[in-house]
Amino acid sequence: DVPNPSGANKIVSTNTANVKVNSRLILESRAVREDNKISNSGPIPPKVGEETTYTIRWLLSNTTNDVTGGEVSANLPTGARWTGKTFPSSESIAYNERTNRIVWNVGTMGAGEGILFPKREVRFQVSVRPEVNQIGSNVPLLGVSTAKARDIFTNEILQTSVTEKSSSVTDDSSVSSNGYKVVP
Repeated sequence: DVPNPSGANKIVSTNTANVKVNSRLILESRAVREDNKISNSGPIPPKVGEETTYTIRWLLSNTTNDVTGGEVSANLPTGARWTGKTFPSSESIAYNERTNRIVWNVGTMGAGEGILFPKREVRFQVSVRPEVNQIGSNVPLLGVSTAKARDIFTNEILQTSVTEKSSSVTDDSSVSSNGYKVVP
């Protein structure tokens, strides 16, 4: 508040600032052994030379603005194999055998999807057959997962990533802590 002398005219001025705020993508990646949509098989803990399957769940949320061109992707590490089982069938998910890349074409997401409304989700199965040199360690299941989309309001590209997944399926309470590492 600026003091003005008695009887003087007071001058008031304002400025307007328009600020566009980007939406935020929230990606979750979970590796589980027990899943109610895709059944898995094989020994737990994983055993050398025997195939064990796991379900990977990608869940995506979008906060404040509509987004378009949404995509989630990751590479399968050496030793992990795409089985082709996915859920739900309505989601567009593809695997490139040559590059070992999995891509979920999310498309358009509305503002608040996953916050005010259910999260977008896709599940897929991977299998591993541990080698002798992996005894006592966790087997890699999936590389770093990255989500990208274009914010329709700000026209900016949004991107977020989550860490890789391994046979230490800490997202699955049905597997005990000794069920993670490869045994002979």
